[in-house]
Amino acid sequence: PGPGPVHEAGAAARTGGASSGKTFAPSLSPSRRRLLLGVAGGTAGVAVGGGATWLATAPDAPAPLTQAQRLAAHRPSRRLPGAPPTPLWRYDVKGVASTYAPLIWRDAVAVLTGRRAVVGVDLRTGKRLWTRDGLRPAGQPWVADGDALVVPGDGLVALEPRTGRVRWRSSDFRQDARSSFTGLLAVDGGTVWFTATIRGERGTGDRVVVAYDVHERAELWRGPLAAGLNEGHLLKDALVVMVGGDREGAGTKKAVALSRDRGKELWQRVYPGMTTKGLVTTDARRTLIAALGTTLRGFDAARDKAALWSVGSKGKGPKGRPADFGLPLVHGKTAYVADGGFALHAIEAATGEIRWQRVYGFVMKALVAPRTPDTLVSPAGRRILMAGDAEVDAFDAEDGSLLWRFTDAGADPGPRSPSPRRKVALTDNRVVVAGSGSVYALPLD
Repeated sequence: PGPGPVHEAGAAARTGGASSGKTFAPSLSPSRRRLLLGVAGGTAGVAVGGGATWLATAPDAPAPLTQAQRLAAHRPSRRLPGAPPTPLWRYDVKGVASTYAPLIWRDAVAVLTGRRAVVGVDLRTGKRLWTRDGLRPAGQPWVADGDALVVPGDGLVALEPRTGRVRWRSSDFRQDARSSFTGLLAVDGGTVWFTATIRGERGTGDRVVVAYDVHERAELWRGPLAAGLNEGHLLKDALVVMVGGDREGAGTKKAVALSRDRGKELWQRVYPGMTTKGLVTTDARRTLIAALGTTLRGFDAARDKAALWSVGSKGKGPKGRPADFGLPLVHGKTAYVADGGFALHAIEAATGEIRWQRVYGFVMKALVAPRTPDTLVSPAGRRILMAGDAEVDAFDAEDGSLLWRFTDAGADPGPRSPSPRRKVALTDNRVVVAGSGSVYALPLD
């Protein structure tokens, strides 16, 4: 299929008040060397050197979609299992790749965040709604209570998602301020927890964790934070911050639990086998789930004892050995996780009971150092996405059956690939895939 709607850039597309810096005007001209491809079983695609067997390029731009094709893209259609859906639209952003994953606001606006600017795109049509430059984004934006898009960077800036208009701007936590935003930990309603660096007279200072009320635009509390790895997870009654170990030994990952409302330290735990290389999530209740190489383990967050349960990966790496797990994602009571051998797993978060495990054995050339795919779940929990360096695959959450596979010819799965990993967001009916040069919207079913 050819590209979806391509819309003209310019000052007319900008909305909201004045902004500093140069105007961010993405190039929206159609790419002349891209052909969207997918695979249905092993029947689609042609072999090219150095990557996957199903990548291809086209010397000329594909023909524009006919009206019938455009209508068909918006209607349910019967596809062979694995066949890619027809893109609903394509938005080209040459040379200004998304730095963070797209953010979808109320099934209406796809928010793209680069190094210089934030762009709002109509999720239905692919038309650019607004561009806001001069923000110098320094982290993943988030939505507070469903009505404010908060962008960290040159301070904390809240935008109106439909128009990009600045609702309010806080000078606190600017990149050059004494306390500067360094990383998002967690969000719940109008409260956000993040890390900040305190710069002293002699240069870089200490790290702190900050709780901030977006509605009141006020800091609730702050507390000291150990150096090293910092990631946050919300449990029912606490914010758990994972930090790099010190006295426990190099490479150890330690959990520090803080009360949500006051930041009081509740406990510290070191879990057996948990290292800084482990990928951790929670079930939002009391279970920590850690991907530790080829093993997935569940821990009772408040007890530093042996794992409650343990599950091994099913996929095989390039040398035929078990593949490492990626970051698990919990939806409801189920943890979903992919491994580097293109296997997908559904496991009960609290008990470790296996719902299903599927190994897909996709026809790919062996890669020297493939990165483990990311896992995403649709809001209603009906669909699972596995996003890797070269493709995005959709599955039925009920049994793990393959629905479709999608890639664009700009994907480069090589271990030294200059292309960034495709960044993905989804609703219950659409998927937004942001690559190095284009953003695509696909029907989920």
